Amino acid sequence: MSEYLNNDKIANSLTEAILESGENYIFENLQKFKASIATLLKQGNTLKRQGKLEEAAAVYRRCIELNPTSAWSYNNLGEVLGKLGQLDEAVVAYRKAINLSPNSALFYNNLGESLFKQGNWDKAIKCYQNAINSKPDFYILYKNLGDAFTKKDG
Repeated sequence: MSEYLNNDKIANSLTEAILESGENYIFENLQKFKASIATLLKQGNTLKRQGKLEEAAAVYRRCIELNPTSAWSYNNLGEVLGKLGQLDEAVVAYRKAINLSPNSALFYNNLGESLFKQGNWDKAIKCYQNAINSKPDFYILYKNLGDAFTKKDG
């Protein structure tokens, strides 16, 4: 009986050690995973600055595959799609970014710009107003809002 209890203690100790090392393994790999996504985002940003928009879009899409909760990946994809003239797709990407980060003035502004380019003045105005509510000291938002009102009334 004591041999059984001793074996049980050893088994419990081993289980605890395995779980602890497993948690460390998971944590370490999670950190590496996050670093790899950050590296991919930087690569996409570099490609975007170089004007390699299709390649940048592919990188951002890969980031989204790896981490579908990355608001910045959706936002950056929206920027590239907008530059490629794919405004409908850009709007979808920006909306996903906003769903993940609903207080981002930048994401609302970017969505507003795409809607503005599509001639959706009322929706653009709403986006700029949401952006201003999130960040009232972001002066360009007021200009963009004024431009949208001018186009709507013009």
